[in-house]
Amino acid sequence: MEVATATPFDILSPQPSSAVILTAVVAEEIVRNLAAEQDCQALVQSFNHQPIRPSPKPARTEKKKKKKEKVNPDMIQRIPVPAVALRPAKRFDKLLILDLDGTLVHSEFAPRPSNDHHFSLFNDEIYVYKRPGLDAFIRTCLQWFDVAVWTASGCEYAAHIVKHIFPEEGQELSFLFSSSRCTNKYCPITGDRTIIKDLKKVKRKGYDLKKMLIVDDTPSTFKRN
Repeated sequence: MEVATATPFDILSPQPSSAVILTAVVAEEIVRNLAAEQDCQALVQSFNHQPIRPSPKPARTEKKKKKKEKVNPDMIQRIPVPAVALRPAKRFDKLLILDLDGTLVHSEFAPRPSNDHHFSLFNDEIYVYKRPGLDAFIRTCLQWFDVAVWTASGCEYAAHIVKHIFPEEGQELSFLFSSSRCTNKYCPITGDRTIIKDLKKVKRKGYDLKKMLIVDDTPSTFKRN
């Protein structure tokens, strides 16, 4: 019987005409190659059936927060803040517009024999008389309403009158309008001049016309409103 050695390639391409006798070394090498091939195929199958997972991202390194240094209160320079006098809340949410001449005061160019005028203006050129009970009326109005003055008189004259009848501090007027804020209308037929107080000028200051009261001895000044 002829004994021949064979390689692994000889066993993979069988020869039916001749018998091949394998030695123990060749047989062991064939078994090892077949086992390696099976392991490779199993690895490929498992790789094809499993989804591809991305490689995990590296862990983020947390930044260390800087500790805020506490400020010693004793080191802070304290600046005194002056107290601001707040205007007291009004009883009614209304704007009260007052006229001056003929409504709150009456002015004349000569003193009366009784000399009972309350004050004079412009080196005794004008003598002013307060309406009876005016001081109490003014105090009550300032407590209940936002008070404003609109007169057809000149600005300087109006400012002096207001200074005398609103003497208390902290009781400021919402505004003071004089003749410069009035509109003069002239009628060519009758030759009459009419002074108009247009409330649109008050509305532009942010006031609601529905929340407004007017005390004036000449209602015609507001007839256009």
